[in-house]
Amino acid sequence: MVKFKNKMVCITSIIVLILVLVLIYFITSNIRKDIKEYKNNYYSFKYDSTWKINKKGNITSLINKRSKGKITITYKELDTYLIDVDIKDIISDITYEVEKQNKGYNLVNRSINDNGSYEFLYEKDKEECLVYIYKQDNILLFVYYNTKSKYFDITLDSLETIINSIKVYSGEKM
Repeated sequence: MVKFKNKMVCITSIIVLILVLVLIYFITSNIRKDIKEYKNNYYSFKYDSTWKINKKGNITSLINKRSKGKITITYKELDTYLIDVDIKDIISDITYEVEKQNKGYNLVNRSINDNGSYEFLYEKDKEECLVYIYKQDNILLFVYYNTKSKYFDITLDSLETIINSIKVYSGEKM
């Protein structure tokens, strides 16, 4: 009888160990993400496999496979006389146009990042929108991230990876 109990404890322990290992495998396989790079003549960025990328004209979109949050990246070539103008000198005009096109969103936070880009957080109903604006010479780069509020924090790490990897190339024509 004692041998039978010992065998059952041993078998139960092995089954529990196998279940724990299978669980660890599934968790790590979901965490592991392939990093890809997108590059064109105006900008580049890195993104992980949780995003599906679409390119159409001067608009690049990334849609999160789980949350359906969307990043839209677009650029605008400014007149050449604005090459040497600092973004801080034109940001109020830019934000006025952005807010005019996106009525109903309330500004929650505005900040300047270490790389010189501007970051704006807007809210509307149950949605949140982060807007990043970069300037390099005569290129303005706009990055919009829209998602439902309940998913905002979940995808923020992945979004920050993309944002931190953005490089804007000079728009100055030689």
